Formats: sequence, structure tokens, C-alpha cells
Amino acid sequence: MTDAQLLYAALGLIILIANAITAWSVITGKSAKREIGPQPFEIKTSKDLLTKDDHTQICQPLHHRVGHLENEVRAIRLKMDADKQEILASADITALRIHERIDDLQKTITADNREILRALGRLEGHHS
Repeated sequence: MTDAQLLYAALGLIILIANAITAWSVITGKSAKREIGPQPFEIKTSKDLLTKDDHTQICQPLHHRVGHLENEVRAIRLKMDADKQEILASADITALRIHERIDDLQKTITADNREILRALGRLEGHHS
């Protein structure tokens, strides 16, 4: 027999003996007790179960309140949109008025410049 064959035979014998010991322990009832500890969960019975009617009674006022709040938020958003449009329209009018005043001022300055140029021209004509 080769070394490998002897090794396999010895391994097989060890497994056979281990199985025989395990079987003998089970047959005689002397197997070691196994307990997983500590238990991660504690299971308790509960007397306070929530019924469908209880759930409805609790949730119905909440659903009503949420619906009311959603309506209020919708109204606030509509008011904000209206305010925004009003502000933009007012800003457009203000900008238009500012541009009109700038245009009027530009016309006044241009007219004043023409008068100044005429006056300078007259002065230059007298000195020539």
C-alpha cells in the first residue's frame, strides 16, 4: 500500500468512528444539548391588537387634516402666483415710466445743447 492509500484509509476510519460515536449518542439519548444563546428577540403575546375600525377611526381625522392642509397650500400657491404677476406688471409700468422720463430728459438736454451751440456760434461770430 502506498502512503496516499494509507492516508485515505486512516481518514476513512476516523470518519467511520466519528459517525459511530454520533449515532451511539443519539441512540442512547446522551447527546450534548445545544442551545443558541442569548436569544436576540423576545416574543411576547399582545392583547392590544388594532382592528380595522380602530385604524379607520384613527386615520380618518388625519386624512381630513391632510386634505385641508393640501387645500390651504394650493390656495397659498395661487395667491403667490397672483402676487408675482401683480409685481411683474407693476415693475413693467415703473420701468416704462422711468424710460419715458429718461427720454424726456434726453430731449431737454438735446434742446439745451442746441441752444448752447447756437449761443456759442453767435459769440464766435461776434469775435471773428
